[in-house]
Amino acid sequence: MQMLRLIYFITTILLLTAIVSYASAGKEIAVIDKLRSQNQEVWVQAGYDLAIMNDNEALNILLNALRDQNEYARLHAIAFLDRYNDVRILPALKERFLSDKEIIRYEAGKIIASIDSKYASNLFVSQLQKAGDSIGRNISIQLLSDMGDIRSIPFLVQRLEDPNTKKDSAIRLAKFKDKRAVPTLTEMILNSNGYTQESIIKALIQIGDKNCIPSIMNNRETMPIFINVLTHQEHISPEFGMAVVESLLKLLEEKSQSERWQLQDRILNILKNIKDPSIAPICGKLFLESEENSPFQNIAYVLADMGDEGVPYLLEGTKLKKTHRIAFSALGSYNSKTVVYEVTQLALNKFYPFRITAIDTLSNFGYISRKSVMSTLVTLLRDTNPKIKLHVLRIVEQLDLREMAGIIRPLTNNKDQQIRTSAISILDTFGNKPPIELEIKLNKKSYGYDKPIIMEYKIKNVSDYDISISKHGTEITDAIYGTAIEPPEIVKPDGELLAYKGPAVDLGPPNKDSYQVLHPGDSISGQIDITKFYEIYQPGFYTIKLKYQPLGDGIDYGIWSWKGKLISNEVTFKVRHPSRWHFMKILRNAQISNADEEVTFNEALKACRKLGELRSKVAVSDLKKIAFYKLTDESDIIKYRKQELSYSALIALAKTESRILIPDWLKLLKDDNVRKREIALDALIRLKHSSAIEVLRHQVFDYGSSPAEPALKLKELGYNDGIDWINKIMPKRIRHWNPEECQKSVMTLAKVHAIKGLRDALTSKEQIVREAGYLWLQEIAKDIGIDRLTEMLKDIDHNVKRASAYQLAKLGNAGGLDIIKQDLDTVNSETRELARNAIIELYKNKVISL
Repeated sequence: MQMLRLIYFITTILLLTAIVSYASAGKEIAVIDKLRSQNQEVWVQAGYDLAIMNDNEALNILLNALRDQNEYARLHAIAFLDRYNDVRILPALKERFLSDKEIIRYEAGKIIASIDSKYASNLFVSQLQKAGDSIGRNISIQLLSDMGDIRSIPFLVQRLEDPNTKKDSAIRLAKFKDKRAVPTLTEMILNSNGYTQESIIKALIQIGDKNCIPSIMNNRETMPIFINVLTHQEHISPEFGMAVVESLLKLLEEKSQSERWQLQDRILNILKNIKDPSIAPICGKLFLESEENSPFQNIAYVLADMGDEGVPYLLEGTKLKKTHRIAFSALGSYNSKTVVYEVTQLALNKFYPFRITAIDTLSNFGYISRKSVMSTLVTLLRDTNPKIKLHVLRIVEQLDLREMAGIIRPLTNNKDQQIRTSAISILDTFGNKPPIELEIKLNKKSYGYDKPIIMEYKIKNVSDYDISISKHGTEITDAIYGTAIEPPEIVKPDGELLAYKGPAVDLGPPNKDSYQVLHPGDSISGQIDITKFYEIYQPGFYTIKLKYQPLGDGIDYGIWSWKGKLISNEVTFKVRHPSRWHFMKILRNAQISNADEEVTFNEALKACRKLGELRSKVAVSDLKKIAFYKLTDESDIIKYRKQELSYSALIALAKTESRILIPDWLKLLKDDNVRKREIALDALIRLKHSSAIEVLRHQVFDYGSSPAEPALKLKELGYNDGIDWINKIMPKRIRHWNPEECQKSVMTLAKVHAIKGLRDALTSKEQIVREAGYLWLQEIAKDIGIDRLTEMLKDIDHNVKRASAYQLAKLGNAGGLDIIKQDLDTVNSETRELARNAIIELYKNKVISL
C-alpha cells in the first residue's frame, strides 16, 4: 500500500512537471514565432509576452531565439535583450557579433556596449587586429567612435582614403575634433550624398578649424545654413566663433538698416553661444558702439554671462544715454559687492543724468545686500526731489522693508500729495491692509442651460485716502485675456478647471492719461458675460473667482499708483439641465448634414461638445450616426469637416460611459486612424474594461514605446505592473553610452515619480542627462521629503549636493543655503539669479533672516 502511494506521488510530480514544461515550451514557441515575423506590428508584441514573464524565463527564450535559424528572430531578440542589461547574456551576444549577418553583428555590438562599455571596447579593439574580417573591422570602428573611444581615431583616419567610407569617417572624426576630417567635410558640403548640409556644417563647427570658414561663407547656398546652425549651436570655440563674427561684421557695412539689424541678431546669437569671457573686449566694443534699440544693445546680456570680465563694459554703458537702461538691467543680475557699490554710487550722485534708473536697479540687490541697500534708501529719502522719493518708496514697498516704517511715517504729512499717499499706502500694506478690494457678484444664483451668465466686478478704494489706479485694461468689452483683469478661474462641476476660449488682445502698457484717482469709497466697475469666453456646457454647480493686477506703473509719470495683486471673493452658481425641447434642439444641431457651410459646421461641433458635457445616454444612437459616417465622393473640405464632427461625436460618446458601445470601441481599437484608436482607448479606460488594460500594457511593454503615460493610466485603474516594469528596466539604461538614450530613460522615470537611478542621472558626465536629472528631482522632491534631500547634501558629488540644496529651498528648508550662496557670484547670469531667487523665497517664507 505504501509503495502504491509513493508511485502515485512520483507519477503526479512527473505529470505536473510535464505540464509546466509543455506550457513553458508553448510560450517559447509563441514568442519566437512573433520574433520571426518581418511585420513590426507582430514582432513588437513579443515585448508584452516577455515583460509578463520573470526575467530568467524571458532571457532563456531570447537566448534560444539568438540561435534560431531565422535571421529576423535573431535580430528582434537582440532588440529585446537591450532591456535586461544582464552580463550573463554577453557571451551569446559576442557569438552573434563575431559571426552573423552585418546588421545583426552591428546591433549585437550596440547591446554589448550598453551593458558593459569596458568589455565592449576591448572586444572591438581585438577585432581591429584581426585580418580577413572587413565587416567586423568596420563595425568595430563605428561602435568605438560612437562610444567616444580615442582608439578608433587612427582607423577612422585610414578610412578617409577609402571612397566608400571617407564621408562616414569624416563625420565621426568631427566628434573627436580631429582637423584631418576638414578637407573631406568641406568637399562634402557641395556634394553631401546622403548627409544633410546641416549635419556636415555641425561637424565642422565641432572641430572648430577656422580655415574652413572662407569657403563656406563665400558660397551663397551654404552661408545661410552655416549662420543658422551657428545661432543654434551651443558651446562654439572662441577662435572659430569670432572668426565667423569678424566675417559677418564686414558684411554689415553693405546692408540697409532692416537687413543690418537682422544680421546683428544672428551675430548676437553666435556671441551668446561662444560663452567665453575672453571675447569680452570685442563684445564690449560692439555694445558701446551700438545704435539705440538695435539688436547689438542686447550684447549687454552676453557681457553679463561673462562674470567679472563683463562688468567694466556694462559700467561704461551706464554713462551713455543710448545704452544706460540695458546696462543697468544687465548689472541687476549681479550680486557682487563691487557691482552693488558702483550702482549705489551712481544712485547717490546728484549730477548723474540717469540717476532714477540707477535707483530702480537697487531693488535687484535689496535682499542679498539688504543692509547696504536700506542704508542707501534712507539717504535717498532725504533728497528734495519728489520723483526720487517716489522711486525709493516703490523699492521699499517691493522689498517689504518693514524696518523702515519709522522713517516712512513722517512722510504721511509731506506737502506733496503723491508722496503723502505713497507713504500711507505702504504703511497700510505693512499692516496687511491693502487699500483696494476686488469684488464680484452674479445677477442670479441659478441659470438656464445656454443662457448668458453676467458677472459684475468692482475695484473699490476701501481706504480713507485717495488712491491712483491704472484703469488701463479694466474696461472690458470683447476680450479679457491680455488685460489687467485676468481670465476668471472657473471650476466645473466635475472639478476640472475650464479653459479660456476668448480672444487674446495685447493692449500694451498704459500712458499718463490711463491713471485715475479713486477717492475713498469710489470704484471702477464693469461686467462680463462669461459664456462669451467659456463653454459652460456641464449642468451642476460652478465656482468662479477673478484676479486683477494693474498694468504698468504710474511712477514713471510721477504718479504713485497702486501696484498690488487682487483676488476676488469666490462665487458659486448653478447651471440647470436643459429642457427636453432644448436638448432636442442641441441634438438636431449636431445632426446637421450640410457641413459645407462653416457656420453650420461650427454649430454642429459645438452641439457635439454640449452633448459630451451632458453625458446623456439618450443621445447615443444619434451621436453614433455622426461618429460612424460613411465616406462619400465629396470635396476635401467637406470630408475634413465631417471627420472633425465624427471625432467630436466619438468624444461625446466616450463621455456617456455607455456600456452598449463596448463592441464599437473594441472595433475602433483596431482602426487605422490613430485618433480614433486613442478615443476608443479613452472610452474603454472610463469603463475600466479589460481590453483597455491590455492595450495599455502593450503600450508600456511593446518595443519602441513611450511607456510613462500608459503606465500612469494603468496605475489609475489599480494596476502597478507598468510602473514596476519602468522601475526595473529604466534605471539600468541611465548608464547607456548614448546620451539621448540616457535622457529618454531619465525623463520616463521622472514622469512616473521613480526614485531608483536618480544619482546616476545627477552625476552623469553628459549635460543633457544631468539637466533631465534636475527636472526629475524637482518632480519627486516632495515625494522623497526633506530628510532624504538633506542626506543628499552629504554626497561627494557637487551636482547632487547642488540639486538637493535648491529643492530643499523650494520646500522651505535652508539646509543647503551655503551651497546656494556659492552660485551668487558665478559667471552665468541665469545661475546667479536662480541662487538669488532661492534665497529670497527662503526669506519671504521666514526661514532665514537677511
